[in-house]
Amino acid sequence: MAIARGDAGRRVADALVEDLKALGIGHFTGGATSEQILRLNFDAAHRQAVAGVLARLEGRLDTPMWFKPKGSPKMPVADLPGREVLAYDVYVTEEVVEVGPDDLISVQSRIEIDFWNRDLFDDRFVAKRYNQVVRRLEPDVFSELVDTVGGRSGVDLAALDPYPSMESIRFPIDVVYTWVDDKDPEWAARKAAHTPDDLGGTGIDSGGLDKERFNNRNELKFSMRSIQTFAPWVRHIFLVTDRQCPDWLDPDHPDVTLVDHSEIYRDPSVLPVFNSHSIETQLHHIPGLSEHFIYFNDDVFLGEAVSPSDFFEANGCTRFFPAAHTWSQFGLESEELESYQNAALNGMRLLGDKFGAIPHRAMRHVPHPANTRILAEMERLWQTEWDTCMANRFRSDSDLSPLSFLYHHYAYQQQAAVPGRISNRYLSLWKATIVTQLERQLRTGGHQTICINDVGLQPEREDEVNAAVAHFLEHYFPLPSRFER
Repeated sequence: MAIARGDAGRRVADALVEDLKALGIGHFTGGATSEQILRLNFDAAHRQAVAGVLARLEGRLDTPMWFKPKGSPKMPVADLPGREVLAYDVYVTEEVVEVGPDDLISVQSRIEIDFWNRDLFDDRFVAKRYNQVVRRLEPDVFSELVDTVGGRSGVDLAALDPYPSMESIRFPIDVVYTWVDDKDPEWAARKAAHTPDDLGGTGIDSGGLDKERFNNRNELKFSMRSIQTFAPWVRHIFLVTDRQCPDWLDPDHPDVTLVDHSEIYRDPSVLPVFNSHSIETQLHHIPGLSEHFIYFNDDVFLGEAVSPSDFFEANGCTRFFPAAHTWSQFGLESEELESYQNAALNGMRLLGDKFGAIPHRAMRHVPHPANTRILAEMERLWQTEWDTCMANRFRSDSDLSPLSFLYHHYAYQQQAAVPGRISNRYLSLWKATIVTQLERQLRTGGHQTICINDVGLQPEREDEVNAAVAHFLEHYFPLPSRFER
């Protein structure tokens, strides 16, 4: 099961408030735990009436629904009448997908229901659970908000103030993807023409030439579906490629822009490049890109509803998501490194020289929030190292990892980033149990982000694993996005 905000949830909410209005029961909205969740607020005196209407709506709208009080399992809404519950969430089925014989999964909307009680001491109405706008209201104000005749029933709490909340995010947020189709013969010919016969003395990491670095399973299509489903607040998507366009993508859609490498490289003479680290050094040059953006690899997906505040503070600070494992400079310098570790080590040295301290936390495989202004500042500060990485056609020992490591630690020291928390499922295709893991994730959901990492898959298992990945993606993200032809 995955959580989104969709049409079925809106229909249930609209029918609920209309039926209650006919009974003379009003409501107001606002204060939910997330910008992507609707909260309906009622007088606690009417909780049984609300429960009765919800139970009847399930049959009338032919829409499966459940309710869940905090700390309790989900229960059918038919069981709601008679229960003295002052706050619960209603889950409404948006889409049911068959993943096997007698085996179904669903995408659901979530609606928060909150009942306000009178305080025994000061007579004010108090919300049962935390409300992001206001927790206590004077009796006359509360009465006006739920008055269906001449009052303000249906109003959103946030609309009552003369200005928006300082805690709300009021700036646009774009998404940037880097993508390659390794099956494109023209791209493959360019790569082959620029690959040295002998890597000795070139500084190129042989692992950076592996097929898995460029393998395309159409993950991008499903990642973009996940954005439409779980992050409808994204303003625009920029897709950075090397003279390529996915055959399923509508390149003329107004919400998507194809960006060629030649449009963003400060020095186009270094092109073509086949190194994601190099491409990351140039992303903040994308014309029209919002100052605040989120960088996605195409093997990263949203698995549940997310909010802008999951990635940014309202003051513009970005969030970063540290991994559980740690690195040390002396440790990295004493072992044979993979390309991503070497890039982190180079960044660690730059940070140590700049700040007199080094980071030890690696980052999780999740979407990376970033700020173009900070990236431009980093480019000016480390112009030589930045340009060297830019010019590295393939992954090399002088690489940086601009967006997945260096940016977060630099911005943190500049008081422009803060640690965040986001749930993530990391699925490594080389693991013997990966097929079972994909099946379990499909059935249970429960993670805001998902990464399907291609490193290390044994050739003899490719067909089996590719089929499992395709099944997972097609069933977890079954709804075509508006970006598709």
